[in-house]
Amino acid sequence: MPIRDRIIWGRNNPFNDPRLAGLDELVRDIRRGGQLPHGVRGGREFENRDGDLPAKPNNYYHECDVVRPAPGGRGKLRIVLGA
Repeated sequence: MPIRDRIIWGRNNPFNDPRLAGLDELVRDIRRGGQLPHGVRGGREFENRDGDLPAKPNNYYHECDVVRPAPGGRGKLRIVLGA
């Protein structure tokens, strides 16, 4: 099932997550290469097994976990970036 069919709308919408604050700057830091920014782990290949993203060649997508907790102590947030 495509991810667009699994989005929760309203107050529990995942895009309301406070960990997404400053996401544009975080993505820029990750794309700069080298060492990942503080609070980010990973960089491994995302295999897209469930077909959530458009089909691309191997090693196109990479995933990172943002491990800094959000207010309220929520867990990790996964970011998947394409080449």
